[in-house]
Amino acid sequence: MLKYKMNTPLIAFGLLLAACSQTVTARNVPPAAVLEPATRRMEADAFFEALADDAVVEKVGEVTQPFFSVPGQVFSLNGSQIQLFVYEDMTAATSEAGQVSPEGTAVGPHSMMWMATPHFYHVEDVIVLYIGDDKVTLALLAEAFGPPFAGGQMSLSSDEISEAALAGLQQVGWDINGFSAETTVIDGDYARVTITSTDPPGGFTAFMKQKGGHWTVAAHGSAYNPDELKTMGFPDSVLP
Repeated sequence: MLKYKMNTPLIAFGLLLAACSQTVTARNVPPAAVLEPATRRMEADAFFEALADDAVVEKVGEVTQPFFSVPGQVFSLNGSQIQLFVYEDMTAATSEAGQVSPEGTAVGPHSMMWMATPHFYHVEDVIVLYIGDDKVTLALLAEAFGPPFAGGQMSLSSDEISEAALAGLQQVGWDINGFSAETTVIDGDYARVTITSTDPPGGFTAFMKQKGGHWTVAAHGSAYNPDELKTMGFPDSVLP
């Protein structure tokens, strides 16, 4: 059964319900604008109960982000913090959503270094931001808001990409004993990994590409042709 914990005035929680009603609209339920407040609250409750019996939503505070023009409400969804930004209308929300880079690392002129993977969602007049990788939380958000329109590409850590580079080299016949790998740049589905050897000392570069959730070695060597890498889709940010 869905449980709502309230530590703040009801009007703040109403913002969450209004946002949730927008997701209900996306699922062919009567638009929130024509529902009375009590009915809208009932529809939101039913919607969340359909997601998970034990989901707990709790208002925990507010947030002001320099890259969004409206203040946000911070909610705990089963312990994960979710930032919810409600705009005057869908046009305003769509305009600001359009400023978010595909990787979720920049919004307009603002660049961010997140402590975990950013996930941006947009439904009508609402933008939702979740910073983290909890699978249960991501599943709930996907049910409520659909797939994220930005972010999410950084779900693999740099160590995992480095391991994928060594595994890829081994698959093509390299003896990787004595080799180490360090991921130096990640930009969306592309990454650059420095491969070093202690015996004999030396090193080279591996250029990694992600497809379908898997990182593979697209090119490697001590010399490279930037034009050839660009034809493979590698952005300038990944090139040395």
